[in-house]
Amino acid sequence: MLKSMLRVVVSVCLVVVLPACRSAPRHVTLSTLEDADQAERLADEYWSITPEPLAAASAGNSHLGAYTVVFITAKKEMPFESQPVAGMPPITPFAIGLELTGLGQKRVAFDADLEDRVGATLRDAFTTALTTRDRSLGDGASLLETAALRELRTTNGTQTSVVQLANFLSSDTGQVRAAHARPAPGSRMIAAADAGEKLAPTIQLALGESGASEAYIVRMRLGLYRSRAVLESGSFVEVVTADGPTREARLLRSLVSERSVVASSKFKPVTGDRYVLDDDAFEQAVDRLAQVAFDLLTRQLFEPSATSTVSIAR
Repeated sequence: MLKSMLRVVVSVCLVVVLPACRSAPRHVTLSTLEDADQAERLADEYWSITPEPLAAASAGNSHLGAYTVVFITAKKEMPFESQPVAGMPPITPFAIGLELTGLGQKRVAFDADLEDRVGATLRDAFTTALTTRDRSLGDGASLLETAALRELRTTNGTQTSVVQLANFLSSDTGQVRAAHARPAPGSRMIAAADAGEKLAPTIQLALGESGASEAYIVRMRLGLYRSRAVLESGSFVEVVTADGPTREARLLRSLVSERSVVASSKFKPVTGDRYVLDDDAFEQAVDRLAQVAFDLLTRQLFEPSATSTVSIAR
């Protein structure tokens, strides 16, 4: 009886929730950013910054504290232009049957070499974007050698738990079913147990110990959407300063590549579509997406400066 009532309640909730859809992700070209007014509008649309922008003047001794890339390997995409805010939990016969057909299930594998190359691409794009805004970013070696940061536990990667399979909330590119995270080459990834509230205060101690002025904590989410590369909403950059509040920049909307990056695909019941990537096309697409994303980010993250110039590689 209780189960029947719960199913009725969930079904009623879904009637309300499912019609609510997120804004569809779209492709933003590099040439679009040459129009300063349009680029500023897009920066407001794509990134949120709290609590306030950083000073435009160079911070001097800045470092990369950690750079993590999350690779999304399984996803549920609804066949609509815009994805619903929540999916359908597989607790009714209809939902279970739909799940077993494999419709909307998307899977992709990233080999370790591609993950390293893409991680380096994202890291380099971020460093370049900071340079164009008069920020000189060190490699973080002196920061990472401080006593404060040596106490933090690190990891070479993490895998999503089975709990992720029960994730009913969607982003603007669908429901994530499986993902794993890896540090970008030359960077480090803080273990989850130490990546919570204690991370920023610990980094502030490290900044004081090393004499650095600010540190950047970056976590970017990558995957596929409609066979195209996507830099996922929910990616974020945190800036920890030695003498001020921690700023957080969060990507509000996903950015998708202009063209497909899939070499081939095969559909099977239950598991759905399994994609094989065109590695070179994926890497090139990620490079362009990163240039756009970080250009928009730095427009928001720093106060305007008459001396700052932006140069985007073609």
